[in-house]
Amino acid sequence: REPKTLERHHQLLAEFDGSRDPDTLALYYHARDKAFDAYNASEYTSQLLRYYQHNLRVVCVSPRRIRGNDYALVQLRHDDDERNSLCELAFQCQRSFCGVSILVKQRCFTCGRPGAPA
Repeated sequence: REPKTLERHHQLLAEFDGSRDPDTLALYYHARDKAFDAYNASEYTSQLLRYYQHNLRVVCVSPRRIRGNDYALVQLRHDDDERNSLCELAFQCQRSFCGVSILVKQRCFTCGRPGAPA
């Protein structure tokens, strides 16, 4: 496997934090497209179910804060360690993690009210 080089994208988290669009509830890195993207509540829930079906499990939920707003960094790992690569999104959030991460805004999934528990 080729060594992976990560690069900080300082504007990425600021743009995500600044968006109030309900389609930007959760930020993730799409490995196939090599690009960051966002989920709405329904997409996030469906994706977590797909991860569970493919042997990825939540191993850690880390609190994060951007410009005074609270987030949860949901970190998942595959049962097979060989399938867990260095995570681009965790790196952007100043965490070192091998697996998959999703940065979730602490908002109500139904009404979008800020401050909902993670």
